[in-house]
Amino acid sequence: MQVLIQKISLKSGVKPDEFEKWVHEHLYPRIRKLRGLKEYYVTRASNLERTYFEVSHIENLDSILASSQGPDHSKLVKEVMQRADVSAVLAGDILA
Repeated sequence: MQVLIQKISLKSGVKPDEFEKWVHEHLYPRIRKLRGLKEYYVTRASNLERTYFEVSHIENLDSILASSQGPDHSKLVKEVMQRADVSAVLAGDILA
């Protein structure tokens, strides 16, 4: 199984409480429908203001890539990018 971690920082004008509400109400229900995704969550960085980590546990990369094609997922990515910038991406294999 693979893990993908993205460090994101909120854009100017985006309030943390509004972002977190949006994550729970809009992002989680939609992103968790992706086939091949075992687990997905966003966590607030405890030592960096306005910074979050998106953590994806991927069971099947090909399934994720196939299910993330199309206008619905593109729209979701645009919605995320309106709220935050990705500043780092880490990927690796989970040690079993």
